[in-house]
Amino acid sequence: MVLEIQIIGIVFALFMTYFSFLQLKRKEITGMEFTFWLSCWLIVVIIALMPSILDPIVETFAFARALDLVIVLGFLFLISITYFNYASIKKMSKKQEAIVREVAFKRAKK
Repeated sequence: MVLEIQIIGIVFALFMTYFSFLQLKRKEITGMEFTFWLSCWLIVVIIALMPSILDPIVETFAFARALDLVIVLGFLFLISITYFNYASIKKMSKKQEAIVREVAFKRAKK
């Protein structure tokens, strides 16, 4: 069972690396963003290949298994990304509202 999970993790990371590369080539993300995501997928591959490197952290925080730690870290990552997306959308929404107001005032003056 562990081998199958490792293979799935590696294939997933490789697919996401390829997808990130395609976005870089389409100029949808910057080189810095690509480097960040490439680092993330590399970490996934390393953890999938050598899950024992998590043992010191698992023991320090008294998790029962390394998978429990990975799940907790996954939730923390998802919550962080969700908050970042929320903040970005809120910021863009305020900018859009300001632009719409400005255009409406200009049209009203004409």
